Amino acid sequence: MDFLKISEYSNTGLSENPKHLNLEITNQIISKFFNPKKEVLDWYDTFINHIGCDVNDIIFIWARRTDKSSESKIPSVDEYLRLLSTIDYENKKVLIQTDDHSVLEEFKTKNLSFYTLPQIPLPKDKDKPFHVNLWLVSDEDFKKIYGITKIDHLRQMVALSLIAKNAHKSIIYPGNPTTFIPLFKGSFDDCILYKDDINLF
Repeated sequence: MDFLKISEYSNTGLSENPKHLNLEITNQIISKFFNPKKEVLDWYDTFINHIGCDVNDIIFIWARRTDKSSESKIPSVDEYLRLLSTIDYENKKVLIQTDDHSVLEEFKTKNLSFYTLPQIPLPKDKDKPFHVNLWLVSDEDFKKIYGITKIDHLRQMVALSLIAKNAHKSIIYPGNPTTFIPLFKGSFDDCILYKDDINLF
């Protein structure tokens, strides 16, 4: 009962403070019930091959904005860069995932060499996050618009989570990945997790 109480939903995933989660318990649950299918692992391999290095040589930044800005204080691009500057990323490759055109364009204006994954489409409607398009658009229209099925996009997101789990370092915006990446890892090691725009867990 204590575990369930601590694991209540919050704007950062599970718990008001993810550090209170008992990862020994959650990791047993994840290990028992979470086994990615071949289709997810295929996307994982596609992404790693695109970047062209071992996953342990990736620093992964997940920088959502869109509607998340109304739910939490979201770090600015400069804040992500400030944090990145504290990490020795020589001989590492930076991978950035975002659902926001403006965030991506702002990263491009900075003095930073980074990768994105062209296989993952950005929303056509720049004011709406991608997950809104999932439930507002029919399966057929989604595939016509984005060139992939909804289920494949969800597989892409799981594959990204596995990259975040295995990367050298992962910097994660305040939201659900704040807890589900450590749950997958069974550890908070090498995860830099934002609580809001400047505070870290």
